[in-house]
Amino acid sequence: MTAVDHQVQVPSREELVARAGELRPLLTESAAAADRDRHLDPAVVDAVAAAGLFKLTVPRRLGGFQADMRTLLEVVAELGRGCMSTAWVTSVLNFSAWQAAIFGEPAQDDIWGNNPDARVCSVFGPARSAEEAGGGWTISGAWPAASGCAFSDFCALSVPVAIGPDGPVFKAFLVPLADMTIEDTWYSTGVRGSESNTVVAEDVRVPMHRVLELREALAGVRPQVRREDKLYLSSWSGVGATATLVPQLGLANAVLDLVMERSRDRRIPPAGIADQSEDAGFQMRVADAGAKIELAWHMARRVCDEVDAASATGELPDDMSRGRARMYSALASQYVYESVETMMSEAGSSALAQGQPLERMWRDMSTAHRHQAYRLDPARKVFGRILLGKGPGVNVRF
Repeated sequence: MTAVDHQVQVPSREELVARAGELRPLLTESAAAADRDRHLDPAVVDAVAAAGLFKLTVPRRLGGFQADMRTLLEVVAELGRGCMSTAWVTSVLNFSAWQAAIFGEPAQDDIWGNNPDARVCSVFGPARSAEEAGGGWTISGAWPAASGCAFSDFCALSVPVAIGPDGPVFKAFLVPLADMTIEDTWYSTGVRGSESNTVVAEDVRVPMHRVLELREALAGVRPQVRREDKLYLSSWSGVGATATLVPQLGLANAVLDLVMERSRDRRIPPAGIADQSEDAGFQMRVADAGAKIELAWHMARRVCDEVDAASATGELPDDMSRGRARMYSALASQYVYESVETMMSEAGSSALAQGQPLERMWRDMSTAHRHQAYRLDPARKVFGRILLGKGPGVNVRF
């Protein structure tokens, strides 16, 4: 396929954040229905698409904005203040578009050549099957938790193709959703509107230009990417570390704001409190929660800025930067999770009544924080080894 030049004028970061902010009332109004119905309102999906927020990381030559990670951070966090599921899907689809771009121009043209608004989801799960033959691969299997698959045109997924000295050797594949089926399996406690269902492939043929050796890609090997497209030469893990963190940042800010707003009219007679906002204990816990959120933002910005700085040079970030990205992202998620737990305790049991916004937001944070990307112990191990000069360790993806 020969790509059509879809280049458009790229909005500034400030303009894109403003667009996200303009969507917040719609997202806030629709969040309860998304949670109840387990899918986003099509009007919300259309509004995010119309604002261009699904194509932040799509190559510029194909109609995308090819924006940096700091822009992704600020935009998605703004959406997270309104609806975690919308922010989650927007962030995952942008991370997936970034992944798809590193497959090279022929694969990019398959996705966006005739449709600059095409979307990509991704899921990298356990063992499936693949067989090489005739200049391509045939894959089969089922991949659960493919966030945003209902709104996507392609899916990036992984399959073990051999056993090497360090364990399974994985390849990544780009597959049209039209060649797959979707099973309704996403019955989750939180982030319910993301429709993170199971995608299923049965003997799907994938041409060689839509296949990557995953370990090499994680290590920064990008022979298919033009040197001038520096965004796609950076760290896979550094980009991925922020993808599902940033919705949590926006949600934590929204919870803090809502609990503080409620406190001004909240009386707690058993404790002799006529105005919760005047209570010294409440003020101290607000300070704790607010400081943790600010620290989380600081760490997220540091990660994004280091990824962007490396992208500007076209070089893979060094081990220290990549290890820090993993550590800071996990720690930032822990901080915002703790801040929400603190604020929910201050909001009291009434905030946990079914149908209350805070109850939904609490479930969303509890679910998002437990994503395997934010497990602290693996992040500590990798970063600790790097600080000690021992390297990240064998068979570590970071």
